[in-house]
Amino acid sequence: MTLTSQLTVGVAAFDRYLAICHPHKYALVITRSTSNIMCILPWILPTYVILGPMLGWRNWYPGIPCSFDIIFPKSLRATAYIIVYIVSIITAILYLPVLKTAWRYYQRMNKYQQNQTRDHMQTTNKMKKAILGAKVTGIVTIAFSIFWLPYMTLSSWIMVSPTAKSKLESDLANWLVFFGASNSIVNPIIYAWKRPDVNQQFKKVFCGSKPVSHVEHIKT
Repeated sequence: MTLTSQLTVGVAAFDRYLAICHPHKYALVITRSTSNIMCILPWILPTYVILGPMLGWRNWYPGIPCSFDIIFPKSLRATAYIIVYIVSIITAILYLPVLKTAWRYYQRMNKYQQNQTRDHMQTTNKMKKAILGAKVTGIVTIAFSIFWLPYMTLSSWIMVSPTAKSKLESDLANWLVFFGASNSIVNPIIYAWKRPDVNQQFKKVFCGSKPVSHVEHIKT
């Protein structure tokens, strides 16, 4: 779940980077095939990790309590943690030019807001939508780090520590897993808070109401 969440955030950050920093190349890069690959990619490695134990890999003898350490060896856990850290760093690097471009955009819009043509207003609305998507992805990334970083840090320390894992460390790691998993509950709240179009689609699906244009709800 951690891998899937972080890889999804990384893919979304790459999408927002192209949309804001290279808008003219976006349609050429993000095609239907590319979008399908980006949607499937975050699930490939986690599925591979999960299928092993489900198919009988790393079985243990009867009478031995089931433990995460028994099912997933250190090499597999280390690989997963390294991937999460690398994707987190790449996501942060991608957001630097996104923030820089967004800041320049707001400065330019404040200066020329009164002299916009119709075509320019359409371009402005598209850029606002792209920046809004980047804001949401950024908030989701920060929330992911807050919820999962404690567990990742403790697990990394336990894995490299020369001493055996104590009961306190084991209990704390178990509670931090639940804390990290609660991130999945927070994400829908973030999208409902920052994306009015999400609220409109929910109303359309569950209440049958007509959705309002997303442009009318864009917030800066």
